[in-house]
Amino acid sequence: MVKIISFGSASEFLQSVQAELEFHEAANNLLLGICGKLVSHPERFQSALVFRAVEENGKWVLTAVMTPPHRLIVSAGRMAASDEGVKQFAEVLFREGLKLPGVLGPVNLAGKFAADWEKVSGTQPRMAEQLILYELKQMAIPAPDRRRLRAAAEEDLELVAGWWYAARMEMFGKADAEEDRQTAKDKIGDGDVFLWEDGRPVSMACKTRPTRHGISVGMVYTPPEARCRGYATACVGVLSRTLLQTGLDFCSLYADALNPVSNSIYQKIGYRPIGNIMEYAFLDKE
Repeated sequence: MVKIISFGSASEFLQSVQAELEFHEAANNLLLGICGKLVSHPERFQSALVFRAVEENGKWVLTAVMTPPHRLIVSAGRMAASDEGVKQFAEVLFREGLKLPGVLGPVNLAGKFAADWEKVSGTQPRMAEQLILYELKQMAIPAPDRRRLRAAAEEDLELVAGWWYAARMEMFGKADAEEDRQTAKDKIGDGDVFLWEDGRPVSMACKTRPTRHGISVGMVYTPPEARCRGYATACVGVLSRTLLQTGLDFCSLYADALNPVSNSIYQKIGYRPIGNIMEYAFLDKE
């Protein structure tokens, strides 16, 4: 029997499904981290939020969160959702009148949901990105001199905001300078942004989405004129080691599956792939 449940808040959602998500904590860092941020900083999310879960035979088999305008994030439970469960989930969301810009999740689950959403909504799923999810539990290389890594300060805001904008332009082909500046300001204020220095800042990485036993590393960026010198490897390596030394069990991160440079960097540090993620955009058919 398939039951589709709606939750009114991130707190309510986590009360029901957190234990299920934490069974594969690193794999579910995105959902767990976003919900944690929603609980601690609800003022940073102004749009109507979506929290859903699918239960089959008394087991959580699918969880989903959406923070518009971003795409629906779906995650599988310890027991995978049946084809019928995914189908009914798509049908319920459509009947509720939800407008989905896309979906992101494990390859099989995201692909199945995208196909079912196409049937009920008439939109055309287009593959937007292929990602590899990595986990680090132990460093594979010695970390360079940690004194060259420092937390970004208020006076670094213009630099960080500019790099944030440039990184998003490279990743997505579009960015919003005002929005990226506010994000950079919030992240610096939270102590999440770190800069690698070689006489001046030359690379950036951030800690993000803390969970019970781990944390993620993201927004890794080196400006073009400073690339191919090992700065990103050093920055991510030292930040990752520093985070693990605080007592965390793991760090996680996402990498573009089609970018051999970034994947090589992360694997050299000791990150190991634990999942393949697919992201689809839902487009109106012509």
